Amino acid sequence: MKYIPNPEIENTFITPPVSVYCDPNLKHNSSKYTRLVLNSMIDALNSVFSVSRLRYKITFTFIIIGLWHISASGYMLGKAHLSQYLIKQAWHKTLQDKANHKPWSWADTYPVFEISVPRLNENSYVLSGANGRSMAFSAAHITNSGQPGGPKTTIVSGHRDSHFEYLKNIKLGDKIYTVTKNNTYTYIVNSIKIIDSKKEKLIIQNINELVLTTCYPFNSLQFGGNLRYVVSSKPE
Repeated sequence: MKYIPNPEIENTFITPPVSVYCDPNLKHNSSKYTRLVLNSMIDALNSVFSVSRLRYKITFTFIIIGLWHISASGYMLGKAHLSQYLIKQAWHKTLQDKANHKPWSWADTYPVFEISVPRLNENSYVLSGANGRSMAFSAAHITNSGQPGGPKTTIVSGHRDSHFEYLKNIKLGDKIYTVTKNNTYTYIVNSIKIIDSKKEKLIIQNINELVLTTCYPFNSLQFGGNLRYVVSSKPE
């Protein structure tokens, strides 16, 4: 058999095997690097989730506080409306039978008369005894002062942020109607002044006048204080 040279094969350059140097620590280093990367990623994720959990707790806390304030405000508002309704019912019974009626069984007070300011479309049911318990529910009558229509100064006190808030809008010349068990009396506002209760006291005189008083200023966040807003009125 005659050999016939194949130029394509003869001229083919055969690449010898390439000896690749393999670092014996390469695998170890690679694994170590991989672990470091993974650990970093895990730490980052933990940080994110920790922040997320913290934000969730803070948000949840604020939601709970907000709901508590809303429920507390709603409770107080509902209590105020219910108490006014019960006081009104008690007063209507008094007008019918001329007897004193407690607005609820455990009350230590009862409505004694009603005042209204037509121009402001405001009215108040006045409870007996100007103490903290009575004034929490409505305006209240100073016990040792007179009664509307009588020969003695009648003094009524109320809180500036609730039952007597409307006093800030009253003006000289406004009419104030008072309804008692037996009669209706009309007064005309003739004086509005601010006094320091430490320096000046309300005087109960032997004259027929109506005095409405509350704390001042009206929009103050401070409780108590010495200043009083005094609205005086004389019979029409």
